[in-house]
Formats: sequence, C-alpha cells, structure tokens
Amino acid sequence: MCCALGGAVGGVVRHLIANERISFAGSEGQARTATIVIDSRNDSPVEVFRSRPPTLTREQSDELFALGLASGLRNGWLVLTGNGDGGCLEPSLYGRLAGDLRTNGTKVVADIHGDDLTALLEAGGVDLLKVSVDDLISDERLASRNAHEIEDFVKKALDAGVGGVVVSDGDRPTLACFGGRWFHASNPELNVVEHRGSGDSMTAALAVGMATGMSTESLLQFACACGGANVTTAGLARALADQPLHLRVDLRGRLCCIGGHFALPRAHMHAKPPPAAQALAPDQQDGGPGLLRQPHRQ
Repeated sequence: MCCALGGAVGGVVRHLIANERISFAGSEGQARTATIVIDSRNDSPVEVFRSRPPTLTREQSDELFALGLASGLRNGWLVLTGNGDGGCLEPSLYGRLAGDLRTNGTKVVADIHGDDLTALLEAGGVDLLKVSVDDLISDERLASRNAHEIEDFVKKALDAGVGGVVVSDGDRPTLACFGGRWFHASNPELNVVEHRGSGDSMTAALAVGMATGMSTESLLQFACACGGANVTTAGLARALADQPLHLRVDLRGRLCCIGGHFALPRAHMHAKPPPAAQALAPDQQDGGPGLLRQPHRQ
C-alpha cells in the first residue's frame, strides 16, 4: 500500500496496516491524514465527523508518485483510488502514473471519478476501471440512471483506451464490458446495514480476480459477492469465506458487435471461486482517499 500518512491518525493507520499484514510504503510528513468518524452503535450508522484531505507539498506528491511507480513495476499490478472530497493530489499525477506503468507492462486497476478520471482517460486509460453510477451523476457524466446513458459512458471509456469497465449501482444490477462482451450482474438480495465500503470491496475483488486469472464470469460474480458481503454488517465484512454469495449472483451477458447488440443469455452462471476468494476479507484491500493500492498476492 502506498499512501501519505501524517499526524496522530497517520500513526494509528500505520499500525492497523501492519496488523493486516499489508506491506506499506508511505510518504510521511506533517500534513494531517484524512479522517471519517462513524457512530455504528445504532441500527443506522451515523457519520459524525469528516475532515478534508490534506494538501501535499510538491515534494510529498513526487515521493508518492515515485513509490507508486516503483511498487507497480516491482509487482506487476497497481490499484489506483481517487482523491475523495477536496483532493490532495493533482489529477495529472494519476494520468502520468497509469501511463508510465502500462507502457512498462504493469496492469492498472482504478476506482476513480471526477477530474482524476478525466486525467486517466486523457492519458490513455487503465486496464480496468470501476466506477459507480452515483459518482458519474455527481460528475455530470450522466444525467440519470438510464441504461443507454450508462452504456454510452462505457463505450467512451473503452474508446479512450480502458481495457474493461465495471459500473456499479448500489442494489441495482452492475453493468460491465470486457473485450466486447457486455454483462449485467444482479447482486445478492441482502438487508443493508452499511453500504459504505461496498464499492471498495468490489474493486479489491476485481483486482485480486484479475491477478489470479479468474474468468470474466467468475470475476464479476466474486466482485458482486464481496460488495454484497460488505453491506451485511456495521463496519467492514469478514465473513465472505462462510457466505457463498457468488452462487446468488445472476449473471447475464450479450455480445456487442458493430451495428447492434446480440442477446446471449447466461442466466445463473455459478462459478466456483479460486482459493484466493476464500482467503480474502474485503477490508484487507480497503483504503481511504488518495491511496495507491496493490492487490494482495496469493
């Protein structure tokens, strides 16, 4: 994990990262660490405090870029997450980092939107982009949840150089496109205790699934299962290994070709997850704004 940590909260986060057995390469300084405090004592968690991300100096930004570049080249994979509210990094950093890594053979996964996404697309995209409909509407890339609008965005991202796109929409079906193949994945039906973190869990699962060579169908089912597991508890879920939620993901696909769409029903494709899926807890891959994350290696 590559990120900038500072202040008392940064010290706590470093210990938590170590407890999760995640290797850490960080830019340390006096800048505070972005913090969110959520009261989860009641049935409905309440956010009681949120700080704005710090503004990093040029030296700190350069150091973080160098750490991300070195880690990505060393491991062959890197997950980029966005700035969040306010932004502590220049959007151009994301475009430069993704471009340099992909040019040198590193696979890049991004969970990103806003100006950071614009910079990524202008720089030639990433290997896999995960984004939510809410974020696309907030960015004014979409005017509504209309399926045709969402597909138009996906096509534009693919034209910009993105290898594959996954668009989540809460408890609504997830839309994805890989190599000209379009999929709709209906998420498991679960009572939502806490929705925050579900998208991060999906991104972690997508990165791990790609790194371990999962098929496209298994990859999407695994990602939706991880996102679903995260909404079942207040806090980040750890029970995925005991909840075969991938068996409850209804996956339907179609082949997209020039001139129209041909329907290829793929209902109830039940794929068995690889050993990596049994060992991972979504929170082991979760992080806050401005993080550059590497998928856990099995």
